[in-house]
Amino acid sequence: MKNLNGFTLIELTIVVVVLAVLSVVAAPKFIDLPRDTRIAHLESFAGTLTEANNIVFSKTFIKNLHLESDIPASDIDPEFFVYPEARLAFGQAQSCTNSILAHIDTDNYDYSYYGAEKCINEYYAKDPDDPENIGEVPFLRIYPQGWLNSNRTDVKCYVEYTQAFKLDGEIIPAFVSVKTEEC
Repeated sequence: MKNLNGFTLIELTIVVVVLAVLSVVAAPKFIDLPRDTRIAHLESFAGTLTEANNIVFSKTFIKNLHLESDIPASDIDPEFFVYPEARLAFGQAQSCTNSILAHIDTDNYDYSYYGAEKCINEYYAKDPDDPENIGEVPFLRIYPQGWLNSNRTDVKCYVEYTQAFKLDGEIIPAFVSVKTEEC
């Protein structure tokens, strides 16, 4: 006959302690899910905006309009652009709300906009002697819904779209960046 022994109290205590330590280590990974969700939405929005801009640039390149600093988006594809006031700069969306909205389907995104209220295609050099200071280039910041209140615009949780511009005769393409420090 075999001697049937159960677990001792010490063995059970050790198992409980190990499980407690594992849960304390693993819990922070799951606590920040809302932050991770905001970051994922921003990165997805940035990728969508970048790819939409690439498609639009291809269309302007085919029509040889990619060197124009300010043209209506409807000149490229009137059926594609739902906002008639959407504008393009050097074959890419200008950094104003209607131009950005015209490039992407925002039904799956619910964002607040800050930055360029109207389309601007000018470049202003702050200091022509300082090559690091490129001056004021129009940009648009896209925040997750409810993250930007009317009194604070310095929250570092947004997608920033900077439109294409000309600097010393060279066209600098539009670029998209994601800031997630305060998401």
